[in-house]
Amino acid sequence: MARVKIVVLGLGNELLRDEGFGVHVARYLNASGVLPSGIPVIEAGTPGLDALTLLEGFDKAIIVDIVMMGGEPGTVYELRFKKNTAITEPLGITSFHELGFLSVLRTGWSAGLHLPAEVVVVGVEPLDYRSYGLEPTPVIKAAIPRAAQMVKQLATSLAG
Repeated sequence: MARVKIVVLGLGNELLRDEGFGVHVARYLNASGVLPSGIPVIEAGTPGLDALTLLEGFDKAIIVDIVMMGGEPGTVYELRFKKNTAITEPLGITSFHELGFLSVLRTGWSAGLHLPAEVVVVGVEPLDYRSYGLEPTPVIKAAIPRAAQMVKQLATSLAG
């Protein structure tokens, strides 16, 4: 049986406080070494269409980013998307990067690229994503270990 290839991408602009959440979680995961071996964790930043090259060749992906779902700041969400499922952008995920991640993913799937057939977004409701600052707000900083634990559990279950 072939091994499932999984990648974790941490998205965000770390110059805008909570907007850098995905990058901070990726650093936390890399420093702690809690993921099963062979699962790369990439600090992707704000890749736009370059996300396609980071995802190409993987069977499943876990994306960490901020999401706007209307909940309390610091709430961590799990959102799942599959290749042949209709994805509409007003799902609550709001990207502050050059292109919305879901739009990029849809484009890649439509183009027939070998992208993950299943994508799970681990997102946090931000408090301050517009102010300059290298550190996330305290409520978002506290969510980093919770999100990392969720990524670990997802990686283990997706590897199946």
